[in-house]
Amino acid sequence: MAQRLRSTCWARVTSADISPRQLHNARLIADANGWDIEFICADSMTLEGIPDGAFDLVYTSNGVHTWIWDLSAMYRSFARVLRPGGRYIMFDTHPFNRPFDDSTAEIRLCRDYDDTADNNWRVMDIFNALSEQGFDVQRIEEFHAERGAHDLWFYRTLEEARQDGERMFDASYNPWARLPAWLGLSAQKRI
Repeated sequence: MAQRLRSTCWARVTSADISPRQLHNARLIADANGWDIEFICADSMTLEGIPDGAFDLVYTSNGVHTWIWDLSAMYRSFARVLRPGGRYIMFDTHPFNRPFDDSTAEIRLCRDYDDTADNNWRVMDIFNALSEQGFDVQRIEEFHAERGAHDLWFYRTLEEARQDGERMFDASYNPWARLPAWLGLSAQKRI
Protein backbone atom coordinates (compact mmCIF):
# COMPACT_ATOMS: atom_id res chain seq x y z
CA MET A 1 0.00 0.00 0.00
CA ALA A 2 2.77 2.43 0.92
CA GLN A 3 4.53 2.02 -2.43
CA ARG A 4 1.27 2.29 -4.37
CA LEU A 5 0.46 5.60 -2.63
CA ARG A 6 3.97 6.87 -3.20
CA SER A 7 3.99 6.00 -6.90
CA THR A 8 0.48 7.20 -7.78
CA CYS A 9 0.02 10.23 -5.52
CA TRP A 10 3.58 11.45 -5.00
CA ALA A 11 2.78 10.94 -1.34
CA ARG A 12 5.23 11.12 1.52
CA VAL A 13 4.74 7.78 3.23
CA THR A 14 5.30 7.01 6.90
CA SER A 15 4.88 3.53 8.34
CA ALA A 16 4.31 3.10 12.08
CA ASP A 17 4.38 -0.15 14.02
CA ILE A 18 4.85 -1.00 17.68
CA SER A 19 7.18 -3.87 16.75
CA PRO A 20 10.82 -2.98 16.01
CA ARG A 21 11.17 -6.36 14.26
CA GLN A 22 8.26 -5.66 11.91
CA LEU A 23 9.75 -2.25 11.12
CA HIS A 24 13.14 -3.83 10.45
CA ASN A 25 11.58 -6.31 8.01
CA ALA A 26 9.57 -3.56 6.31
CA ARG A 27 12.68 -1.39 6.01
CA LEU A 28 14.58 -4.26 4.35
CA ILE A 29 11.80 -4.64 1.77
CA ALA A 30 11.62 -0.87 1.17
CA ASP A 31 15.39 -0.57 0.80
CA ALA A 32 15.57 -3.55 -1.57
CA ASN A 33 12.96 -1.90 -3.80
CA GLY A 34 14.28 1.66 -3.53
CA TRP A 35 11.13 2.91 -1.78
CA ASP A 36 11.47 6.12 0.23
CA ILE A 37 9.44 5.38 3.37
CA GLU A 38 9.90 6.82 6.85
CA PHE A 39 9.56 4.20 9.60
CA ILE A 40 8.47 5.12 13.14
CA CYS A 41 8.21 2.80 16.12
CA ALA A 42 4.96 3.87 17.79
CA ASP A 43 1.88 2.39 19.43
CA SER A 44 -1.15 3.08 17.22
CA MET A 45 -3.17 3.85 20.34
CA THR A 46 -1.01 6.96 20.93
CA LEU A 47 1.19 7.56 17.86
CA GLU A 48 3.53 9.36 20.20
CA GLY A 49 6.08 11.53 18.42
CA ILE A 50 3.88 12.12 15.38
CA PRO A 51 2.68 15.74 15.17
CA ASP A 52 -0.98 16.74 15.06
CA GLY A 53 -2.48 17.14 11.59
CA ALA A 54 0.56 15.65 9.85
CA PHE A 55 -1.25 13.34 7.42
CA ASP A 56 -4.04 13.18 4.84
CA LEU A 57 -4.50 9.41 5.13
CA VAL A 58 -4.11 6.70 7.75
CA TYR A 59 -4.35 3.07 6.59
CA THR A 60 -4.43 -0.10 8.67
CA SER A 61 -4.16 -3.54 7.15
CA ASN A 62 -5.06 -7.09 8.04
CA GLY A 63 -4.48 -8.04 11.65
CA VAL A 64 -4.05 -4.63 13.28
CA HIS A 65 -7.33 -4.70 15.19
CA THR A 66 -6.56 -8.01 16.90
CA TRP A 67 -3.70 -6.30 18.78
CA ILE A 68 -5.70 -3.27 19.92
CA TRP A 69 -7.29 -3.35 23.36
CA ASP A 70 -8.76 0.20 23.15
CA LEU A 71 -10.34 1.06 19.79
CA SER A 72 -11.32 4.56 20.91
CA ALA A 73 -7.72 5.37 21.84
CA MET A 74 -6.46 4.17 18.45
CA TYR A 75 -9.08 6.11 16.49
CA ARG A 76 -8.48 9.20 18.69
CA SER A 77 -4.77 9.05 17.77
CA PHE A 78 -5.69 8.67 14.08
CA ALA A 79 -7.98 11.73 14.32
CA ARG A 80 -5.17 13.67 16.00
CA VAL A 81 -2.58 13.00 13.28
CA LEU A 82 -5.01 13.55 10.40
CA ARG A 83 -5.68 16.96 8.90
CA PRO A 84 -9.34 18.10 8.93
CA GLY A 85 -11.12 16.12 6.21
CA GLY A 86 -8.38 13.46 6.28
CA ARG A 87 -9.31 9.86 5.61
CA TYR A 88 -8.90 6.59 7.48
CA ILE A 89 -9.02 3.36 5.45
CA MET A 90 -9.16 -0.05 7.07
CA PHE A 91 -8.83 -3.56 5.63
CA ASP A 92 -8.97 -6.32 8.24
CA THR A 93 -10.33 -9.74 9.06
CA HIS A 94 -14.12 -9.60 9.13
CA PRO A 95 -15.25 -9.63 12.78
CA PHE A 96 -18.05 -12.04 11.87
CA ASN A 97 -15.47 -14.84 11.52
CA ARG A 98 -14.05 -14.49 15.02
CA PRO A 99 -16.60 -16.61 16.93
CA PHE A 100 -16.13 -19.63 14.67
CA ASP A 101 -13.84 -22.62 15.08
CA ASP A 102 -11.95 -22.65 11.78
CA SER A 103 -10.03 -25.86 12.44
CA THR A 104 -12.59 -27.87 10.47
CA ALA A 105 -14.59 -27.45 7.26
CA GLU A 106 -17.77 -27.73 9.34
CA ILE A 107 -18.99 -24.33 10.51
CA ARG A 108 -19.19 -24.39 14.31
CA LEU A 109 -19.42 -21.59 16.84
CA CYS A 110 -16.78 -21.71 19.56
CA ARG A 111 -18.03 -18.56 21.35
CA ASP A 112 -20.78 -15.97 21.11
CA TYR A 113 -20.36 -13.16 18.59
CA ASP A 114 -20.73 -10.72 21.50
CA ASP A 115 -17.74 -12.27 23.30
CA THR A 116 -15.22 -9.55 22.51
CA ALA A 117 -12.50 -10.91 24.78
CA ASP A 118 -9.04 -10.99 23.24
CA ASN A 119 -9.82 -7.97 21.05
CA ASN A 120 -12.50 -9.72 18.99
CA TRP A 121 -14.17 -6.48 17.91
CA ARG A 122 -17.61 -6.49 16.34
CA VAL A 123 -18.60 -4.28 13.40
CA MET A 124 -20.61 -2.06 15.76
CA ASP A 125 -17.57 -1.63 18.05
CA ILE A 126 -15.49 -0.39 15.12
CA PHE A 127 -18.23 1.84 13.72
CA ASN A 128 -19.20 3.37 17.09
CA ALA A 129 -15.60 4.01 18.16
CA LEU A 130 -14.90 5.77 14.85
CA SER A 131 -18.00 7.93 15.22
CA GLU A 132 -17.15 8.83 18.82
CA GLN A 133 -13.68 9.98 17.76
CA GLY A 134 -14.89 12.35 15.06
CA PHE A 135 -15.07 10.20 11.94
CA ASP A 136 -17.92 9.78 9.47
CA VAL A 137 -17.92 6.34 7.84
CA GLN A 138 -18.30 6.88 4.10
CA ARG A 139 -18.29 3.28 2.92
CA ILE A 140 -18.16 -0.27 4.28
CA GLU A 141 -17.46 -3.31 2.11
CA GLU A 142 -17.32 -7.02 2.89
CA PHE A 143 -15.01 -9.17 0.81
CA HIS A 144 -14.97 -12.91 0.24
CA ALA A 145 -11.73 -14.81 -0.11
CA GLU A 146 -11.04 -15.15 -3.84
CA ARG A 147 -9.40 -17.69 -6.09
CA GLY A 148 -6.30 -16.49 -7.85
CA ALA A 149 -5.95 -13.33 -5.75
CA HIS A 150 -2.96 -14.62 -3.77
CA ASP A 151 -5.48 -14.96 -0.95
CA LEU A 152 -4.35 -17.49 1.63
CA TRP A 153 -7.47 -17.35 3.80
CA PHE A 154 -7.99 -21.11 3.42
CA TYR A 155 -4.39 -22.19 2.81
CA ARG A 156 -1.00 -21.89 4.46
CA THR A 157 0.91 -21.36 1.20
CA LEU A 158 0.21 -20.55 -2.44
CA GLU A 159 1.67 -23.93 -3.37
CA GLU A 160 -0.84 -25.70 -1.11
CA ALA A 161 -3.65 -23.75 -2.81
CA ARG A 162 -2.36 -24.69 -6.28
CA GLN A 163 -2.01 -28.37 -5.37
CA ASP A 164 -5.59 -28.40 -4.08
CA GLY A 165 -6.89 -26.65 -7.20
CA GLU A 166 -8.11 -23.88 -4.90
CA ARG A 167 -11.19 -25.97 -4.10
CA MET A 168 -11.55 -24.27 -0.71
CA PHE A 169 -12.84 -21.14 -2.48
CA ASP A 170 -15.81 -23.14 -3.85
CA ALA A 171 -18.82 -22.73 -1.51
CA SER A 172 -20.30 -26.06 -2.64
CA TYR A 173 -17.15 -27.78 -1.34
CA ASN A 174 -16.28 -25.51 1.58
CA PRO A 175 -19.12 -23.78 3.48
CA TRP A 176 -16.62 -21.21 4.85
CA ALA A 177 -16.46 -19.70 1.36
CA ARG A 178 -20.02 -18.42 1.85
CA LEU A 179 -18.90 -16.06 4.62
CA PRO A 180 -17.10 -12.76 4.05
CA ALA A 181 -13.44 -13.04 5.01
CA TRP A 182 -12.51 -9.36 5.07
CA LEU A 183 -14.03 -6.04 6.10
CA GLY A 184 -13.01 -2.77 4.52
CA LEU A 185 -14.12 0.73 5.35
CA SER A 186 -13.38 4.32 4.56
CA ALA A 187 -14.03 7.07 7.09
CA GLN A 188 -13.42 10.80 6.94
CA LYS A 189 -12.35 13.01 9.83
CA ARG A 190 -15.02 15.61 10.48
CA ILE A 191 -14.04 19.16 9.58
